[in-house]
Amino acid sequence: MQEKELDTYPASNAIYAFLDARKRSKENEPTFPIHKQIIGDELYELASKAYDYFGLYKTYRKNFLAIKVSNPVVKDHNMKYTLEEFMSANNCTKVRTNTGFIFRIPK
Repeated sequence: MQEKELDTYPASNAIYAFLDARKRSKENEPTFPIHKQIIGDELYELASKAYDYFGLYKTYRKNFLAIKVSNPVVKDHNMKYTLEEFMSANNCTKVRTNTGFIFRIPK
């Protein structure tokens, strides 16, 4: 599992950014292979079991599927290690941001 750091800033118009991201995600979803979507669903479930969070979001970007965990706090260390092993086995990347993590699954 690779790990990166990403310096992010809040959007000037959060509602527009949210609506645009949701629209692009719907457009990109059909372009992803089914097996990558299944990996994304499993990663989403593992993240929901490993962390307490403010928000958990799945979005389809142009080149990767992103699972974002906002304000995460580890609630199950064993599940966290299972999540990290799953990510390593599936060539996923963990990106740290100011507000949490983004798990990326390449297309």
